[in-house]
Amino acid sequence: MPINMESLNAGVRFPYPLPKEGDVKKKKGAEDEWVLIRSLSVTKIQEIDEQTTERKERFVQPNKPNGKLDRRAALQRIEFQEVTDQALRNRLMWDEIIGEIHIFDSKETLIPSTLEMKEKLMSESPDFALYVAECLEILTEDEKDRRKELEKNS
Repeated sequence: MPINMESLNAGVRFPYPLPKEGDVKKKKGAEDEWVLIRSLSVTKIQEIDEQTTERKERFVQPNKPNGKLDRRAALQRIEFQEVTDQALRNRLMWDEIIGEIHIFDSKETLIPSTLEMKEKLMSESPDFALYVAECLEILTEDEKDRRKELEKNS
């Protein structure tokens, strides 16, 4: 399978809503409603981390094998990243994961694919958030299957 160097993480269009097993009847215009979903690339995750986390360190007393503190041992330095702005982190992730929205509202007008709308749908609509999670799960499973197939063929 050739690699598209123009768009390395183009995403996949998923029908909205996802068809359930045994669904035969589609609602009118259902083939026109879709959402473009992308998986987060390592580069994008690093960019988001740079903007929303802070590297911290702490010195702690180590534990004995029995789980109690070993007060005679030297302190150990532990480094970790702490999220400093969870709201910004969510917005950046949702904006990257949800590429484009092509869904109609109850008044049959197209919902805009703006950052504000993505944030509103993900934070206020449990159905839409669950839909995105299911799409990401399908995308991840497809990627795993593709890797297994490549390993099998090589």
